[in-house]
Amino acid sequence: MKTIDYKIISVKNADIMFSDIPKELITKPSLVWNVNVKEDVDDTMKLDYLINNITFKSDYILNLDQNTSQLKGWITINNRSGKAFKETKLSLLAGDINRANTNRPMPYRVKAMNVMNDNLQASHQAYEGYHFYTIPFKVSLANNEKTQLKFITRNAIASSREYSATLNNPLYIRSQIKSDINQYISLEGLDTPLPQGIVRTYSKLKGEIILLGENHIGHTPKNTPLKLKIGKNFDIKVTQTPTNRDDSKSRFDVTMEYKIVNNSDEEKRIELLVPFNTNDDSKIRTEKTYTFTKGNFVTFSTTVGANATESFKVNFKSRKNG
Repeated sequence: MKTIDYKIISVKNADIMFSDIPKELITKPSLVWNVNVKEDVDDTMKLDYLINNITFKSDYILNLDQNTSQLKGWITINNRSGKAFKETKLSLLAGDINRANTNRPMPYRVKAMNVMNDNLQASHQAYEGYHFYTIPFKVSLANNEKTQLKFITRNAIASSREYSATLNNPLYIRSQIKSDINQYISLEGLDTPLPQGIVRTYSKLKGEIILLGENHIGHTPKNTPLKLKIGKNFDIKVTQTPTNRDDSKSRFDVTMEYKIVNNSDEEKRIELLVPFNTNDDSKIRTEKTYTFTKGNFVTFSTTVGANATESFKVNFKSRKNG
């Protein structure tokens, strides 16, 4: 903009022309600073500064066997900083770091994966509530590209299948409800922390690799077991049926029948979680063994044989709130 006779006139950048460029004019992004010294100095200066728009995330592949699993992890580095880095020493800090600003994402390209062999793992160190990972070789990061690095491999992880369903509160069921059974993979805790990311679970059937499910995991400390949801089991269903209601103005009184049908060719151990009002005068009557988990879930664990059906009844009594 230019002021002429006390008027402001807007001028487009393309319409501004210079006959020459002053030597002191810097035409590209640069860092300029002044240093006050008492005498001439010939020395090396080390400068540390923050660059925005370089991020990383973790992705994991879990390969299942019958009772063990193999876990491989990759770090994906996304460089949108506007600068390329060649043969750079790389360290990563995993954790929820508080930053004051965010930036708009830019387009990116995906670069080929850099793979570390199993004997060349990324080292890590716990620090100030975060985890500091050091990549054991130099990495080149082109601008607007993603680079993937394999950083963890763990074999023969003890694992087991679990089957469970969270059902409806029996006090409010008026008709039969059919529910799916969710299936999970439980892994023993590893000797290393896992940065948050996506775990994709695979298995093999007649030589074919099959995707069984995906899970997002948060930052997971070492020695912490993992429970990953695979999906809904095709062959197992549970039915909730109120067989008798004797409610009054002040109390609920309902008898439920729970029926589990296992149409698979394998015996399954199944857990049912039933939410229930845990008032002081609430009562549960059943011949089936149960426990309370997660506060107010009445939990039944039962084994259902291959191609078999299991059913049991439970009477719930509780006062009506208000």
